[in-house]
Amino acid sequence: MEHEMGIVRHCVETSKMILHTRELRRKLGSRVLFVLIVLFALGVFVIGDWLEQSLWLFTIFWTLVFLLTSFLILIAFYDALRVTTELTHEHNKEMAQNLRDIAQIIEEESKNKEGEAD
Repeated sequence: MEHEMGIVRHCVETSKMILHTRELRRKLGSRVLFVLIVLFALGVFVIGDWLEQSLWLFTIFWTLVFLLTSFLILIAFYDALRVTTELTHEHNKEMAQNLRDIAQIIEEESKNKEGEAD
């Protein structure tokens, strides 16, 4: 049981790492897209006749393609949400820095005016 929990924990931590980094999310998405293109080409051009002979094989194969496509769509939505969040966070950080800079400039100018008045 303890070994199984270690595997689950490892999978969760690996998923967090992949989903946390934009570059790794994009690599994962492009690899899934490549696998989907290969599976689609196989299903249509190479093993299409063979799949048509068995309803079960046809259903299993195209269900796999559907699930991978759904996974790719989820990755794309997640990536879009994360990028939006990251950009908003960057924007807010830059805005706060700009406001601090403006406050510092105003403070320096008011000190200069006080020094000139004396």
